[in-house]
Amino acid sequence: ENQKKIADGSRQLAAGLQQLEEGMQTPYDVSGQLAAGLNELSDYHQQLVQSNEQLTQQLIGFLDQYLNQYSRFMNEDQLNKLKTLKDGITQINNGIQKEKDALNKLSAAASGLNSGLGELQQGIQSLSQQTPAISSGLNELAKGQEQLADGIAAAADGVATMRNEAGGQYNELMSSLAAIDELEVLADNYKSFMDNTNNQNSKVQFLLRTEGIQMDEPKNEPLPEEQKKSMWESIINFFQRFFN
Repeated sequence: ENQKKIADGSRQLAAGLQQLEEGMQTPYDVSGQLAAGLNELSDYHQQLVQSNEQLTQQLIGFLDQYLNQYSRFMNEDQLNKLKTLKDGITQINNGIQKEKDALNKLSAAASGLNSGLGELQQGIQSLSQQTPAISSGLNELAKGQEQLADGIAAAADGVATMRNEAGGQYNELMSSLAAIDELEVLADNYKSFMDNTNNQNSKVQFLLRTEGIQMDEPKNEPLPEEQKKSMWESIINFFQRFFN
């Protein structure tokens, strides 16, 4: 889906660049014509300025010579008119010179505009030519993003599986530890079944079941009759018990 969107966007970009390139062709042609016309006008004006400078210098030289020769025969009003004419010719020459400078600047600006439009058009053409490569690169980027997303999903599944397995192993470990603790408690409370005073619990003891042992009951035999002692024997026995 991402690749389809990128392909559609690339086609739209290529179409837009093509339209822009075609649209730039007219301003570029117009600016070229304008620059060419201004260059021709500048050349013509340059010739006009040169001719005007020569004519102005000749007129001023003629007026200066005329004033030098005939000023003494002229009244003040005539002299003022000639001086005014000379100043006017000088101002016209200065104005033409300024016009020349302005026209040169305008021509240079038109040339710069045409050059800039040419570079812009070349840039658009170059970008238009690179559009397929851009589209291919974007497709590769989309593939890489999809692979990255798949890798992240697989890593997440692996982490979840590892967590579940680790949880099960942890539970088994805790159960084993609990069983060991119970065995230790039983060992601490263990007593020998043979004798409560037997503390040798580390030794192996066996309990065997056998037939009961029959014990003969003693016979009631008559006690021997005690013989009567004489008085002298009784006295001797008394002292023997006393001193012993």
